[in-house]
Amino acid sequence: TWVGDDRGFRFHRAFRILRDNETIAEALTVWGLIRLSDHSLVRVEEFDAPFQPEPLPEIKVPVRIRFPLDPLLDRGSRTIRYSDIDYNEHMNNTRYPNMICDFLPDMKGKYVSSMNLSYVNEAHLGEKIRGFARQDGDAWYVRTLRENGDTNAEARVTLADL
Repeated sequence: TWVGDDRGFRFHRAFRILRDNETIAEALTVWGLIRLSDHSLVRVEEFDAPFQPEPLPEIKVPVRIRFPLDPLLDRGSRTIRYSDIDYNEHMNNTRYPNMICDFLPDMKGKYVSSMNLSYVNEAHLGEKIRGFARQDGDAWYVRTLRENGDTNAEARVTLADL
């Protein structure tokens, strides 16, 4: 894992998973840093990172998710449990990809070949999240909604056969 040479309010973090010196997965994430005392945005230049930036990978996924015009189909709900949350008592970001896949109709015999995931509003412990999905071409589009109707997360997922 490493950071990019960022400026302003966008903080990139990249990940690479290796197996026998071969890259089997890469991820590029963009974060906004929040000052806990007053919830204001922190500029990257104000953040004293203990590591040096490195070049970011070029990952070919859309920057923005453009959902199909057809309505998404209701795929059920999921309650946020203790094992899903972090110390802020909202869903840990690493749990979202699994939840997104749970709202797809059948993952058996498939794997995720790419996922573009946008976190919109935090999901909290005990909250029931409703999932909606639709396939359009080779991609699945998934939107999760909080109990108050606000969008929780949006994703574009492509699958491949095992």
